[in-house]
Amino acid sequence: MSQSAPDTGLKRAVSPSNLNTDSAGAKPEQKRPKTQQGRPHRPRRLRKADADETVLDAIELLLRETWLNGRSATDCPGIPAAFGWSSGDQDAEAAYSRSPPIPAKLAGASEAECTFDVYVHEMTERGVSIAARETPEQLRELVSQGQRPWFFVVPFTLKGEQARIRSVRHEWGYTQSDLLEVTGKSPLRIEAPCAYFGR
Repeated sequence: MSQSAPDTGLKRAVSPSNLNTDSAGAKPEQKRPKTQQGRPHRPRRLRKADADETVLDAIELLLRETWLNGRSATDCPGIPAAFGWSSGDQDAEAAYSRSPPIPAKLAGASEAECTFDVYVHEMTERGVSIAARETPEQLRELVSQGQRPWFFVVPFTLKGEQARIRSVRHEWGYTQSDLLEVTGKSPLRIEAPCAYFGR
């Protein structure tokens, strides 16, 4: 006749291997942590208050100067108050500025989808450039019709250069981008003495 072990009042230690097991001793299926993969991308809401005012001002100045340079190609008696929408039409401005016609990296696009060849049209006072896919002639034709292209903000470039860029993040009326390569250099460009410049 077997005797049971005396009750010492101490509870049996539970090892980690005994945790999360059912009555048959089998461990239930572990829940995997949720990941970002497979989730639908939630578009970032673009607000004018979040945009860089110096960039917006530079874009408007570029459009006006382009219109004035090509004014012989239009019958408009005076410079338009707005390009791409009627003056004071805030709904049309918001519809355009919040609907980028190009993909971007942070909006879920692939590397190939967000790589573009652009022409640098202007520089801002902060040292970044304003670029578009249109050449100066194409930009002049668009602007003379009261329209506007989608603009990119590109670092480390000069006015008149051509570059290959990666669109990264949309803002109100333009897209922030990374410089991949300068494909057409300005005669004013000099090589930076620092090997880490631009990295």
